[in-house]
Amino acid sequence: MLPIDAFFPLPGQLGGVAIRWSAAVVLCVTVCGLSPDLVATCLGTVVVAGAYANHGLVRYRLALRHTDRPMVTRLDLAGPLPVPRHDITSPADEGHDAMVGLVAVTVYSAAWVVMWRVLPAEGFAGRALSGAAPLVAGYAVLQALPGLPLEGGRLFRAFAWSVTGSRPGSARASERYAAWIATPMIVAGIWSLPLDAPRPYFGLALAATGWHLAVTSAATRRRIAWQYQSQSVPLSRYVPGLVLPPGASLSRAARLVLEFKVPILILPSDGSTPGVITRQTLEDQPRADWASTSVGRVMIPIARLPALQLDETVTTAVGLLQDTGQSTLVIFAGNHPRAAVTLVQLVGSLPI
Repeated sequence: MLPIDAFFPLPGQLGGVAIRWSAAVVLCVTVCGLSPDLVATCLGTVVVAGAYANHGLVRYRLALRHTDRPMVTRLDLAGPLPVPRHDITSPADEGHDAMVGLVAVTVYSAAWVVMWRVLPAEGFAGRALSGAAPLVAGYAVLQALPGLPLEGGRLFRAFAWSVTGSRPGSARASERYAAWIATPMIVAGIWSLPLDAPRPYFGLALAATGWHLAVTSAATRRRIAWQYQSQSVPLSRYVPGLVLPPGASLSRAARLVLEFKVPILILPSDGSTPGVITRQTLEDQPRADWASTSVGRVMIPIARLPALQLDETVTTAVGLLQDTGQSTLVIFAGNHPRAAVTLVQLVGSLPI
């Protein structure tokens, strides 16, 4: 399990300590003097919340680590990825983000109240169901609302801005939210388990929601950090790329693609149309034919791929790939192709 401190910024480091000690004290009190049913509820809170938080972070890290797999370009609540589609600090989003934040707060609050009143509190199964129900109901309502692009970080950035008064999408708002809102929610939810023994599922819901929002806030900060870095990194960083003549065998190209996990630019010496060999190109050809097939026969012509000059930035390249739905980009120096890069390569090459 990942350390709790990874979910919170300064002064959220103190929040991580508070959460650990709160969970330990409540668990000890529960084991010593309260019912076994409540012991199971406390353990379930810690285990479920921790597993859910780790799911988002682990999925995010694996997406960057396994660069031979397609990159998901849509942000979602389960595992946000640091791929900005638009400028997330645009002032034009202030009014919309404020409205989304208000809707989110209203929907989740209403779901908590309704579920707290109507669901039973008998048995561990009933309590666990009651604890998860507000989260499921709130998320379902928010997804069903028309006209709200509720991508993972955007929803809770809006809430953070409406509470803290910081600029929408700013790292400062995300840090304040994690330190001042999400951490107290987790601590309050843990302590409410023994203090409100007849209805401990409310504390379960509060702690799990706080943990979920804290993880989302941390992913938002990473996405913002990635965007700031990518705006200052030119595509010339990826030049020169791997280059082969069109007469090279597909097996030779396969060794390079699998070793370096980057596409190969095919440059004919006679001035004919260049092309690109990607991992998908290799997978489309039978392995038995690799040795007898030249890369010039199966390459993708560069006219079918998006292209940018090498003085453009990584941010521009990622936005172009997302808008065109392609996964490979050709980098030009004037009229001459110099390298080919993938969306996974662009996103994963910058430290977060």
